[in-house]
Amino acid sequence: DILFKDFLIPVGTPENRDRLVRVPDAQQLEGFPLLHVDLYRNDPEAPDWASWIAENGLSRSSPERGMRFQRVGAAADAVLADAGLALCGLALLREPLDAGRIVLPFPFATGRWTAHAFQARYRAETLVRPQLRRFRAWVAEEARLTAAWLEALTAPIRHNR
Repeated sequence: DILFKDFLIPVGTPENRDRLVRVPDAQQLEGFPLLHVDLYRNDPEAPDWASWIAENGLSRSSPERGMRFQRVGAAADAVLADAGLALCGLALLREPLDAGRIVLPFPFATGRWTAHAFQARYRAETLVRPQLRRFRAWVAEEARLTAAWLEALTAPIRHNR
């Protein structure tokens, strides 16, 4: 089942966002810790830090340096600990974003939708089980809610193009 695509953009804490605004725009990321989420590395639409920095007219020496994470949750934990900024998807960050514990230090227009989508896979022989049908329906509803939240969150950039 195709669940939803994600929207990638740098995220950080309010404290780190406030540090960035005190630095001249083009140099904002110089010396700032960058966190890398490898989950997206095979997605042709997903930028890495080097390409995101270049696309947005910023500069940063050695943008490939920094801590690497396989999962968004671990990267979010590092962000919440003020370890730096992560370039990652928003779909799994709804709670800390809505609570204001994680913020977007750059405009939505700097983000990008992934080409690949989150998916749920089930073995065909298990689809007859009532408990799996209920679980599958629950996953589909959670995915619908997440997709709707992402669409609403990113609506301003779609309407300004």
